[in-house]
Amino acid sequence: MQMHPDPRRYSNRGLAITGGSLLVAFGVLALMAALGSGPAVFQPVDAAWYGFIQEHRNQFLLQVSLLLGWLGYDGIFIFQGVVFLLLLKNHLQCALFAAASTISVLLTSRLTKFIVDRARPEGQLAGTHTPAFPSGHTTATVAAVVAAGFIFTRVWIWVLGACLVVLVMVSRTYLQVHWLFDTVAGLLLAAGIVTLLWIWFQTKCAPDGGGRHEVDPSV
Repeated sequence: MQMHPDPRRYSNRGLAITGGSLLVAFGVLALMAALGSGPAVFQPVDAAWYGFIQEHRNQFLLQVSLLLGWLGYDGIFIFQGVVFLLLLKNHLQCALFAAASTISVLLTSRLTKFIVDRARPEGQLAGTHTPAFPSGHTTATVAAVVAAGFIFTRVWIWVLGACLVVLVMVSRTYLQVHWLFDTVAGLLLAAGIVTLLWIWFQTKCAPDGGGRHEVDPSV
């Protein structure tokens, strides 16, 4: 398997606006979850989705969700490890970016879980050991997808990655281990952190601009 990075340079301003906006949105959700008296402010939406999932439960979807549960966490870390090792020799900075994306998102997600301390739904169909907010599976998957998108700049990576993210988000709610907004928060957190990290790493991964014009992702 060969990796051919083709990183694209974006304007620092655009990356800062995009990443910052995502993290602000995440912060708002976290604050609502942590400070709300009783159920979080967005609990009615979570409850409605929870009810919809229960009405469409069957054995096939359960097994698919369990598979996605493995793929969206263990499988993603294996993927990131393989990417890191393949890039390490000839594309050190890109390898470091992939590793930094995974580690920073994982640590921030774990820390937030214990600060917010949101209870998980009842009737969980998979084992869990930490609070619900945000979804660790979603953060791991989004971090891998966004990092890969920045490094390899392939449309199919973004498209397939977006599909995988949605499937993982749905699967975590299907297994009743997360509320819907736990997964939304995970998406916002991971995408925001990785986007901001790219401000630092893009000049190292693509010092000559990668042969492309600079793009503003905020427009």
